[in-house]
This record gives sequence, structure tokens and C-alpha cells, in this order.
Amino acid sequence: MKVSVSVEGIDGDPSGESIRAVSAAEHSTIFASVLQELYPSLKSFESVDLSVAFVSSEYMKNLNLQYRELDEPTDVLSFPLWEVDGAFRPTWSGPDLPLGDVVICEDIVRESAEEQGILFFDAMCLILSHGVLHLIGFDHYSEEDRVRMFELQETMRDGLVSFSRNNSGHVS
Repeated sequence: MKVSVSVEGIDGDPSGESIRAVSAAEHSTIFASVLQELYPSLKSFESVDLSVAFVSSEYMKNLNLQYRELDEPTDVLSFPLWEVDGAFRPTWSGPDLPLGDVVICEDIVRESAEEQGILFFDAMCLILSHGVLHLIGFDHYSEEDRVRMFELQETMRDGLVSFSRNNSGHVS
């Protein structure tokens, strides 16, 4: 199974670092292996597809208000296609399974990276991983769920960062 990612800039264009994170997600095997480990039934699909949109702080604030009733921008929102009662339950029978949309606000990710003293690229890989996990039913409302989700997103982030370092010649 491969992971296919389409990228859109909606009221904001992605930076080169963001595109590099998306490229790592598509060309490395980390997302596919984690997804298949979590849901072995996904092995029957040729690919899983997701869309990543990059938006401005103002656009993200409007989305967050509309969908979560929070009047502030956030770093990432996910819009899963197969969530039923908080669980991932795909009913698709085609060869390529669409997972949904991940919307990222680069400005918020950049601010957060600076506050935490980490590289923007690493923060972008983490946020992208976080968004994908939300597409497959993960959440962080309970402490147990938070710990499991954060372990998985760190595994995915580390895989993306490692792949990018080993294949691009960039030092992140």
C-alpha cells in the first residue's frame, strides 16, 4: 500500500519546508507501515489518499470557529471521511481509500516550533502526523488515548525526518 497526498494552498501557500514534509509523507514508508500495523485490513488497498491544505491564520480561525466553536486559530484540523462514533470504519470498496482532509496553518506551527525551540520542519512533520492520526479515528481526550496517539505521531514524525535527511541532503 502506498500513501498518496494532494496539496492545496487555500488562502495561503505552503513553504518549501511544508512541501518537503508532505513529500516525505508520500515517499517514505512510515505512514503506510503505521497505518497497516494499526489496521491490517488497509493492506487490501493499493493506496490511501489524503488531502493537505495550507491556510492562513484567519482562515484557520474561521474553520475552528465553524467546526469546534473556538474563536482562535489552531495548528491543524482534520476532516475524516470514515469516522463513526469516534472510530475508523471505512466502507469503501475501491482500490484507493480516501481518508479525508488535513488542514494546517503554517503560521501557528512556526510559532509553536519557535516557542518549543525545535526546527520548523520537525514541527511540520509532527503536525502532519497528528492530523493523519485524527483521520483514522485517534483522539486525545483521555490520558490513555493521548499517550498512545502522541507515541504514534512521534514515531511517524521521526520516520519522516529521518527519511528526509537520508534522501534530500538537507539537514533538518
